[in-house]
Amino acid sequence: MILKGVTRNALQSLCRKEKIKIIERAFTVKEAYQAAEAFTTAAVSLVTPLVEIDGKKIGNGKIGTVTSKILDLYLAYAIDPKRRQEHWDSE
Repeated sequence: MILKGVTRNALQSLCRKEKIKIIERAFTVKEAYQAAEAFTTAAVSLVTPLVEIDGKKIGNGKIGTVTSKILDLYLAYAIDPKRRQEHWDSE
């Protein structure tokens, strides 16, 4: 299930501005095991890289380059009130 949270909405907007393609859809456990990289979002945990599921590595078992970039974008957005305001003013 995909919940429509504030963190998710902010990330979608940030990714659009940075031309980062997001694919959001239901998937099987097998597809999750085969992913190059994956992450979850939540208000408390922000962007959480998934490096393994059920003890099986996702990709190389480390945070992926796209996930790392998304995390950096979100942290910059979340920490800097001016940047946050500029972001929403440009929407």
